[in-house]
Amino acid sequence: MNYKTLFINVAFLSFLLTGCGGGSGSNSSDSSNEDLTDVGTDPVLDDSQNDGGEEDTSQDEDNTLTRDLIISDADYSVGTTILRGLSWPAGDLQVGAPIYATFNNSNSHSIEKGISATDTVDASDFTPVVTTDPSNGEPFLRDIESVRYTEADGSSNRWLMSCDNTSSAGRAMVKVYSENNPSPYLAEVPLFKQEIVQGTLQTWTIKNCRQISIASVTTASSGFGLVLWAIGQGTLSNNGPKAYEFLVRIDMDYNKNGAPDTRVVGIPTLVSYVNTAQGEYLSVAGFSSDKAIVASYTKTSNSNEIRIIGDSYNQPLMITQQNKFTGTNGFMNVADIHLWKKNTNDYRIYTVSGTTGVYAIQWDAGQDQKIGEQTYSSGDIQHCTGSITGFRDPAATGRLWCHDNTNAGNLLEFEAPAIAATVL
Repeated sequence: MNYKTLFINVAFLSFLLTGCGGGSGSNSSDSSNEDLTDVGTDPVLDDSQNDGGEEDTSQDEDNTLTRDLIISDADYSVGTTILRGLSWPAGDLQVGAPIYATFNNSNSHSIEKGISATDTVDASDFTPVVTTDPSNGEPFLRDIESVRYTEADGSSNRWLMSCDNTSSAGRAMVKVYSENNPSPYLAEVPLFKQEIVQGTLQTWTIKNCRQISIASVTTASSGFGLVLWAIGQGTLSNNGPKAYEFLVRIDMDYNKNGAPDTRVVGIPTLVSYVNTAQGEYLSVAGFSSDKAIVASYTKTSNSNEIRIIGDSYNQPLMITQQNKFTGTNGFMNVADIHLWKKNTNDYRIYTVSGTTGVYAIQWDAGQDQKIGEQTYSSGDIQHCTGSITGFRDPAATGRLWCHDNTNAGNLLEFEAPAIAATVL
C-alpha cells in the first residue's frame, strides 16, 4: 500500500501512553526489539524499548523541549528516489510505532525502517534493513507489508514482505524477509498456479506484482498464519499474449519450530481477473480472509470503482466517472488504500491519490452499507500522496502515516480524521 511535515501533538501522545528513504546501505537488522513480548494479533500500546531514537533535551526560548517529530529519508532525491509503499506492521507498537517503506533508487532498492516519536523520544529516520541491486538480478522491490510475531526462542521479530518482479522465469514473486536476519531472504511465493479459469484448466501468471496487503493474522503456539492479497498484471496460458489484471489471495503459514527451508508455506489462489483491454486493478487492501477492497478503472464505461471482492462476493462502494480527489470527471488514480477497523462494524477506508489528496469511505460492516464519504481539503491529510498506512484494528484513536507531497523526504503523521456521515 506520501508528503508534509509530520506534526505530533505531544499532549496527545501522552494520552496514548496512559490510555490505551531511500538511502543506500548494506543489509542490516534491528536487534533492539529482542525483549518484546508476543502480542498475537493485538497491537501493543508501548514497549520498554523504543527501537532507537534519542531524546532531544535542548530547550527553546520559552523553556520547552525542541523535538524532532518527523520520520525522514535523508537520502531522498526528487526525480531519482521513488517511495513504493508504507507499512505499519500488523499487531505492532502504537507508541513509538515502527514504519517500514520500500524505496527505489537508480542503483539500489531497499526496505527501510523509521520510528515515530513519543512524548520523550525523537522520531528515528529511515535506515535500511534490506538493500538489493536489481541490475545484478537481485530483487526488484515494490510495495511492502509487515507483521510482528514471536520466534521459538521468545524473541520478537517481523516479517517484511515485498513484491519482486525480477524473476528470470517470467513471473513475479512475493519475497519474505526476517528483520532480525534479513540476508538471505526467508522465503518466496511465486505468483502463478494452474487452476480452472474460464471453464478450462490453465495457468495464470502474474509478471508484474503491483501491490500486496495483509487481511488477517492468526497465531498459534507453533507459529502463525496470515492471508495476503496481491494485485498485478500477467497472462493466462490459453490466451496467448493477451494481458490480464489479477486479484490473488495468498494463504501463508509460518512454523517457527520447523526446519529453516520448510518453515514458510505460501499458496496463491486466483479470486478475480479482468482483461486489460477492459480495465485495470489500481490498488488493494485486505478486508478479511476471504475478501479484499479493490480500486479499479473500467475502460469500457470510463468509470472509477472501489469494490469489496471475494470468491462469491462483489459489493460496490463507489462507481463514478468523477475523480473524487479533484471533483472533476476523469481517471481517478488510486495509488494506495488503507483500512482501519475502528470497531466491529465501523470500517474506515482511506484511499490516496498518486498526485495529492485522500478520499475516504465509512462502511458499516454489520449492515453491509456505506454510511459516509469525504474528500479532505484541510489538515495534513490533504497533502498525502502515493502511499498511506496506519493502525489496522480497533483502537480509540487511529493514526495514519503518508508520504508528504510538500516535502518528498518526509512522512506526515496525524490522527485519522472523521468521515462525513453523508453519501455523495
